[in-house]
Amino acid sequence: MVFFEVPNADFKKNGASNNHIDIPHTYYFQRKFFENLLSKEVHIDFYKSKFTHSDYYVDISTKNDGDVIRAIGYLNKHEK
Repeated sequence: MVFFEVPNADFKKNGASNNHIDIPHTYYFQRKFFENLLSKEVHIDFYKSKFTHSDYYVDISTKNDGDVIRAIGYLNKHEK
């Protein structure tokens, strides 16, 4: 089983949507990437993250517009 937390390429304020790369991220992903990568999807959802000082907050987004994608599942090559 694998867990991913990556920037959402379709989020309007992320660098991928503005033709630049936000440091430290060099790649942005879309939900369909994980649907193709995972043979058995356990969970794929979108989140809105907020950074305030040293605290990290994550709120579940009710739409596909969160700035972060979290995916949990099995890789295709490790199908069970």
